[in-house]
Amino acid sequence: MKNAVTKSEFAELMGVSRGRVSQMLAARQIDGDAIVGEGRSARINVEAARRQLDARLDLGQRLGANGRVRLGGDTSDPTDAAIKAARLRQLTLANERAAEEAKLRAGRYVEADDARQEMGRVAGRLVAAFEGALPELAAAIAANSSMSQRDALHILRGGWRAIRTRLAGLEAEAAVTEPETIEAAQ
Repeated sequence: MKNAVTKSEFAELMGVSRGRVSQMLAARQIDGDAIVGEGRSARINVEAARRQLDARLDLGQRLGANGRVRLGGDTSDPTDAAIKAARLRQLTLANERAAEEAKLRAGRYVEADDARQEMGRVAGRLVAAFEGALPELAAAIAANSSMSQRDALHILRGGWRAIRTRLAGLEAEAAVTEPETIEAAQ
């Protein structure tokens, strides 16, 4: 690799546009020993310019729309490296939050209390439907036996109450042992 290159060659090496290199020069992100010569014939010292950009570009400029700058080597300043790592963590968390919010808006997640209430309503409708069918069942039993429909209905309702009481007790026991949070279940 040549030590000093044109703006176009430097732009290609860095993976940015020639205009972005001009912006870096105007913003003094590249200056001093990184510029060899003057005016239109000025060239860019690649190693010096990379060091300057490594020190002067923040992470957002590197990762932005045209910020795919290919810098060589690590930063020599540990504080700068720590700040950049913290900024990367911050951006990562912000992206994760945005993804979660998008999933929430798309209906991927539901509130646990809302789901619990809806399941209760569904269970209530099923129980009511079954209880509403008991007279029909009693009529079918009475038609096929010597028992009256009233007696068959009385037996069915008593049996249904006993079953509901037993199932409610089992559910109450299960609810006591159920962890309150996902973290507690792990």
